[in-house]
Amino acid sequence: MSTESVVVEPPREAPSPLVGHSRKLLDFAREVRDAIDQNAVVLPTLPDVAMRVNALVRDDHCDALEIARSIALDPAIAARVVVAANSAYSQSRAPVDTLPAAVTRLGMEYTRALVNRLALEQMFCAHSRTLHRVATDIWLESVRVGALCEALTRSRGSTVGTDEALLAGLLHLVGCLPVIRLADEAPGRFDNEPGIAALIRALQPEMGYYLLAEWGFPHSISDAAMAAKDPMRSHGGATDVHDVVLVARKLLRLSFVHEVPQDAVLPAFARLRLEGGVTLADLPEVEADFEGALRRIFG
Repeated sequence: MSTESVVVEPPREAPSPLVGHSRKLLDFAREVRDAIDQNAVVLPTLPDVAMRVNALVRDDHCDALEIARSIALDPAIAARVVVAANSAYSQSRAPVDTLPAAVTRLGMEYTRALVNRLALEQMFCAHSRTLHRVATDIWLESVRVGALCEALTRSRGSTVGTDEALLAGLLHLVGCLPVIRLADEAPGRFDNEPGIAALIRALQPEMGYYLLAEWGFPHSISDAAMAAKDPMRSHGGATDVHDVVLVARKLLRLSFVHEVPQDAVLPAFARLRLEGGVTLADLPEVEADFEGALRRIFG
């Protein structure tokens, strides 16, 4: 990677075979792997407003007013934060009309997650029509996973914080960004190319781990970027945010893609006291919280 500050190493696993891809896609996969090995990937920069807010929330001495002042430097995002605070999901009927009041109502951690969501949304784009569609689909999936992560921790009594879970879900596919940018360098190269979306997803976990570490997120968040690489992950510790992301991803596929449950049940399901093969229709409280989280995220 083109940064000297990333010294962490992601968990190493045997790479998945890229079977069924065209020669063009296999060549691109090798280009990406070579760029990673040669430290030649240019990592995208997190927008300034998100960097500022992330740094402030990590500071034990900051308050809502200080965070509001930082957000105010980006008027578009500031307006969306106030809208979110006044959304239907808000618990209070009294409207807020100032940014400090909006931050106070939402809480600093949720405000942080919302600002990151709004900033990241602008980054999931591409010049190629095909790649732009892939980027948009990946971003919308990230939002849905984030919303369900929040709902699961709220409804299932998890020790993982709801705002941390939301943020991890929003960020867990962020490794797609540098891969999409590499693919987008040659205009038209992957237009109407079957399999490019699946390949981008297959290449993103390790990239996401490095990128989140470079952006200064804690290990618990960067580790969740590896969720797509090892769905059968098992460990002896307490339930963590990685478990929540794994369950949210699988639960969405079972509920909306109508994926057939496999014999092997994800160990993370048991940690959230869920049976394998369950869908959101079987979990009305989680489903209601999921829909509420989506309304609040989209303002």
